[in-house]
Amino acid sequence: MEKFYCWIWITILFFSQQVLKAQDYAWPTDASTAMTSSFAESRPGRFHAGLDVKTWGQEGYDVYAVRPGYVSRIRVSPFGYGRAIYLTLDTGETVILAHLQKFNEEIEEYIYDRQIKDGKFQVDLYPASGRFRYAQGALLGYTGQTGIGSPHLHFEIRDKTNHPFNPLMCGYKLHDTVSPVITKISVTPMDGFSTVDGDWQPVIFNTVPISAGKYIIKDAVHVYGRITFGVSAYDQMDGISNRFGTYINRFFVDNRQIFSACYDKYAYSENHCANLDRNYRLRMLGRGLFYQLFRDDGNDLPFYDGESSYHGMLNFLSQKDTQLPDDIRSLWPSDLVTFGPGQHEFEIQISDFWGNTSTVSGRLIAVQRAALTVAQEKDNTDADLVIKSDIPQSECTLYVTDGNNTKTRQYVKKDTTGGLLTPHLFPFKIPLWDSAGPMTVKAVTRDRFGFESMPAFYLLGESAINTMDVQVSVQYEFYDNYIRFGIRFSDAVSVEAVDVWEKTGRAVPVTFVAENISRYYGVCSRLPQNDGPLILDIRFVARDGLKKSHREILPFFAVKKNQSKRLRTMDVRCFFDFDPQSLYKDSYVTTAVDSISLIGSDRVSHLYSIGPVTAPIYRGYNLSIAIPPGDSLPEKLAIYYLTDGNRWIFQGNRFQPKSGLISAYIGDFGTFALVRDTTPPEVRFLYPAHNSHMNNKKPKVYVVFKDDLSGVSGENNMQLFLDGQKLIAEYDPDKRTLFCQVRESLTVGRHLLKCHIRDRSGNDMERTHVFFID
Repeated sequence: MEKFYCWIWITILFFSQQVLKAQDYAWPTDASTAMTSSFAESRPGRFHAGLDVKTWGQEGYDVYAVRPGYVSRIRVSPFGYGRAIYLTLDTGETVILAHLQKFNEEIEEYIYDRQIKDGKFQVDLYPASGRFRYAQGALLGYTGQTGIGSPHLHFEIRDKTNHPFNPLMCGYKLHDTVSPVITKISVTPMDGFSTVDGDWQPVIFNTVPISAGKYIIKDAVHVYGRITFGVSAYDQMDGISNRFGTYINRFFVDNRQIFSACYDKYAYSENHCANLDRNYRLRMLGRGLFYQLFRDDGNDLPFYDGESSYHGMLNFLSQKDTQLPDDIRSLWPSDLVTFGPGQHEFEIQISDFWGNTSTVSGRLIAVQRAALTVAQEKDNTDADLVIKSDIPQSECTLYVTDGNNTKTRQYVKKDTTGGLLTPHLFPFKIPLWDSAGPMTVKAVTRDRFGFESMPAFYLLGESAINTMDVQVSVQYEFYDNYIRFGIRFSDAVSVEAVDVWEKTGRAVPVTFVAENISRYYGVCSRLPQNDGPLILDIRFVARDGLKKSHREILPFFAVKKNQSKRLRTMDVRCFFDFDPQSLYKDSYVTTAVDSISLIGSDRVSHLYSIGPVTAPIYRGYNLSIAIPPGDSLPEKLAIYYLTDGNRWIFQGNRFQPKSGLISAYIGDFGTFALVRDTTPPEVRFLYPAHNSHMNNKKPKVYVVFKDDLSGVSGENNMQLFLDGQKLIAEYDPDKRTLFCQVRESLTVGRHLLKCHIRDRSGNDMERTHVFFID
């Protein structure tokens, strides 16, 4: 707590110093003082490094120097920041103003001279420090939409070490009285011995607003073991519909601060941790964007009030913690914040930069949900059933339904030993009724808090129906250090056992519970240390009383961080090469081959999948696919990623003739294939039109084109020529347009305009127009 208050006072002192010098920084544009994006918002694999200033969908507003300084860099590109100016201030800080429509006249002329000299549009220049010096408020350029996105001004400030920080810390006064909006929270078990509401997967809870800036979680959250929280929230400003990232997130349990994050500054070298600051799994599953309220392992970002891995993770104890395996126990810090069984209160506070704060609160009940098994001791007129619980329970209730599903009887038995029975058994004697089929028994126990166990199901009696064709399907979800599985049967069954074995024959700890009479789920508690496969054996009793079994083979690889490893698919035609910086942490990795027919397709290989797609990747891995034997056009092949919408996204086409492989460096898991592209780009429009006449001696010439497969990349692969001279043409990627404003008056008479476009597979397109100046 003392450390926290010290941190707060340091923050207050810093802000006080910033406010004192507020008048020293001018706002960078006359477009507005409204934002469209805030600092450290989530971007794919990185953070947003500045503020985006709203320009109301228009271009051409003035852009000013915020303090005295000199232009240290000018960058002009069709992508990224577009036209960007870097102004080094008298403080040693650097301001970046990006997506400009154009610069002031003297900078424009300086850039054009270099473009003519280099013969290309894209330049990255570092003028001498005395070349362009400006006073505060001097005009630097005009707002635009170059690079990427709709019209806006990107405003970024970096400190003397070139690290970006929140520009609002320079004391700007923007009007904002709107509190953040909190939409959801997530609660996540962190190992196979921990649960949320009795399950081993993250659970999302919707917030309920009760007053301005105050939300609650209506139902109590039942937790056990090692748990982390997340929050989905956004900020807004007065009169602006845009949604922004939050500034300070705090998490409390029983009025004790567990975690705090302040998004004020970071280093570019830490951008790779962006997928650890926000919940990557939930985002990839389409569940939303959640701020993690703990520091994940490998997260080096400076936002948090604690420096150790898993700072912010909670530990809810129970008697079974003494049974936690040593390998799992060694994962977690010894100083985890620990809470005992029973009810606890939590609160999450979300604040924007101006101190507008919203809260969401709720109740936690720390209790382990009992897992039950049902066994039949005798098979006679009266059935003797024994319900066994893995932890002490106060009472057990049986719901017995006849085979026609029309009548249910209830039986209750209380524990009179005070929970001291070992094992915890509840014996029942159930009369067998006349029925068209086996009776369904559902068993539920309750602990001393009234918390229900997971249900257990059992088929009592037999049916004349032949159930030889019971189908079993198994689905798997991979987490950091355990595997959750779901089992679905095509008919009602009694599951007797689920066993998991390593290929060495060693048993792996397994827990499974019933969702209903034909659906079960469970967890295999195992660290990703050794390659698979795991063997899943399921033994069950069908409605005809026959014992049946199902075996499932789960192949996977264990890939460790800080190590190199090559994986290959079963057909030995696809290879995945991991290096020591590929992964954040030790991971399960699966591969699969889909041999869908190639008839009528540009795809020349099988579909190769690598997963799980919910696992974040650190630096990526190298993917190689073998060229089909005897292929006559390997130079037209490339590796493509297949989206959920069945679109191909080009990844790379590095050709290795000696090994017969096409390779690409990949940043995510997913499905890939070799695809051939032999179709040249398509010109949609070329202006001036062929054989046209015009009076304008300085026309704007342009070509609109598209390429649906490999795409076009690089200035040398999209060119315009006028009367045999290459033009310094600019590319607008949003409009797929290459254009150039003619600067020198054209002579009266005939002129020749030619465009040349080449895609990444080497397919060329040329178009020539003749036009006339009258």
